[in-house]
Amino acid sequence: MKTNWKKGIDPNYIGSHELDNGDGTYREAIATITKAVIEETKTQEGKVAVVLYLKEFKPVILNATNGKAMKAMYGRYIEDWVGKKITLYVQKGVKAFGDVTDAIRIKKQKPALPTMDENNPLFSKIVERIKDGTATIEQVEQTYTLPSNAKKILTDAKV
Repeated sequence: MKTNWKKGIDPNYIGSHELDNGDGTYREAIATITKAVIEETKTQEGKVAVVLYLKEFKPVILNATNGKAMKAMYGRYIEDWVGKKITLYVQKGVKAFGDVTDAIRIKKQKPALPTMDENNPLFSKIVERIKDGTATIEQVEQTYTLPSNAKKILTDAKV
């Protein structure tokens, strides 16, 4: 495996090099938004932009392309994006800042969530959390896809 030269730089925001596999290809990655704010960016003094803080990566500055992807998935209000998952990927050959480069992009489709049903070893713990009120079905659905039979079991546990 080879090392992308940009990994030696410590920028404040995520770059395409963070998804570099080291063999000339890039991977996709799912990330969770922990904060979405409008702020002055550290790399472009005086420029204000929407910045998404991610649980798994450095923050990403939202450009128009990625902003449209976010709006398509989660609506126009940045406050509604917190806690949501996104898929990051790299688009090669993007014209930006007078150069052609590889750019971080956000897919327009919500990431596929893993399925949670009664065959999963964690399911009984989730049922207990629903029963004792420390979790809601809505919270579970932010992390897992619930088949109708599993949702019925959780709904029955709620009462």
